[in-house]
Amino acid sequence: MDNFQGLIKEICEEKNIDFRLLSKDWIMKLSKDGRAKFIVGMRFPINSYSSATICVDKYALYQVLENAGIPVVEHCLMYREGYLENYSSDLIDREELEDYLNKHREVVVKDTCGSNGLQVYRANSYQEVREDLDKIFERKDTAVICPFLNIEAEYRVIVLEGAVEVIFSKERTGDKWRHNLSNGAVARIIEDEDERKRLSELALRVASAIDIRFASVDLVKVNGELMVLEVNSSVCMNKFIEQVPSGREIAKRIYSGAINLMF
Repeated sequence: MDNFQGLIKEICEEKNIDFRLLSKDWIMKLSKDGRAKFIVGMRFPINSYSSATICVDKYALYQVLENAGIPVVEHCLMYREGYLENYSSDLIDREELEDYLNKHREVVVKDTCGSNGLQVYRANSYQEVREDLDKIFERKDTAVICPFLNIEAEYRVIVLEGAVEVIFSKERTGDKWRHNLSNGAVARIIEDEDERKRLSELALRVASAIDIRFASVDLVKVNGELMVLEVNSSVCMNKFIEQVPSGREIAKRIYSGAINLMF
C-alpha cells in the first residue's frame, strides 16, 4: 500500500467506509450503506468519462480550451505514418514543420497522452524533431508539438466542485527546464491574494469549460500573461505532501471532500 492509498484508507476509517484493495492494488473499492465506488489509480469516480479523456489528451484539451476563448499553449497534432489514413497531421510535410520551427525557434515534442514529464523533448532543428517523433512513434500513434516558451512561473491549482482548494507554484531546481514535481521541481504555496485571485479565476474558467469536477489545472506565466499548459483528472499530491509542511493535512482535506462527493 503506497502513501496515497494509506491516506485514502485513513479517511475511509474516519468516515466508516469499508476500504479494500483490488487488482494488484490498482483499484480501491470503497463501500458504504450497500453502495460501492471505485478509485482507479488516482482517478476518482466523480468526473465524466468525456471530461477525464479531454484532460488526458493534450491536443483535445488545447482544442476545447481554444474554442472556449481561454488562453492555452498551442499544440499541433502529429500522426505516425500509416496511422488513420483519412486524417493528416497539423504539420503535414517538412516545409510546414520547418516553417513552424522558424517561427518559434525551438519546440517541445511530447507524447499526446503522456504524464510525469515522460517522453518530453526539446528540439530546434527538423532532424531533432523527426528523431524525437520517432522515439514516441515506437510505442504510440500520435504526438504533439508546441512552442518552447520562456516560462517565468508555473502553478498548479486544484479545483473541486467549482471551488479552488489549493494553489502552489512549481519551482525548477538547478538547470532543469521542466517544472514537473516528479523531476525535481519544488512546490510552494501561493499566499499573495492578488496572485491567488488571478490564478483562481482562470482555473475555474478552465474547469467550467471542460465540465470537470475534480482536477489539477497547470498554468504558466509567459511575458506576464497566464496560459493553460495542461489539466490532470488524476489529482496526485504525493510530492506536495513530501515538500510542504502542511501538505498532508491539505491533501487529506481535499481527498476527503472528493470522497464525500462519491456517496
